[in-house]
Amino acid sequence: MNDIGKQAFSSLATLIACQGVNQVAIVCAGQAHSTRAAASQLCRQLSRCQHHSLMVDMGSEVTSDANTCLSLDDISSHTLIAEDQVFDQLSLALEGGDRLNAQSVAQALLRWQQCYRCVVFSCDYYAGADAISAQVGCRHVVLMVAAGQTTDSELQAFSLEMSHYGLTVLAVVMDNRFMPRLGQSLASSIMARRHRLPGWCDRLANWLSRTAYCNGEWR
Repeated sequence: MNDIGKQAFSSLATLIACQGVNQVAIVCAGQAHSTRAAASQLCRQLSRCQHHSLMVDMGSEVTSDANTCLSLDDISSHTLIAEDQVFDQLSLALEGGDRLNAQSVAQALLRWQQCYRCVVFSCDYYAGADAISAQVGCRHVVLMVAAGQTTDSELQAFSLEMSHYGLTVLAVVMDNRFMPRLGQSLASSIMARRHRLPGWCDRLANWLSRTAYCNGEWR
């Protein structure tokens, strides 16, 4: 996560602490992206606000293993939590045709909140059936959008979904990792026309592709 992302999640953690929000679901607008890194970053920033937090990872990267919780309806949702000094984690992988429901999420949150100031769900794609249940249970949502990839229609569909369930969108955070860099784009354009620009075009293209100022890394 770049410095801009860290700053965004630092501000979000402060907002959550000030408003007394104790559960939040992090989702993304596209099916190809993961929210795990964002959820981890938020939990790290919450720890700086003296908020002991739990991250519940129910994203596509979760695999069933000995440390994976398969149900929120029993004590396994407590006993399989991996504890850490910064924030605790629980991987949630549902079996077969099992589906998460909002009531189970709400009940699990009541149990977890006896130990944690904030519970953060990493849900990946917002429109998945399990992700919707997590969002309805949490009532508070953070949307991750991919710069240069998330479309207007995806944002409109997300907005309608949130309105339908009456959910509160705390923040929209932009992930610019997939955004084409200006310098790299200019370098590619120059190299495509190198036969018209003999001699110095290689040096110029190399400078454009490497200079921090043209690639969003200037400080």
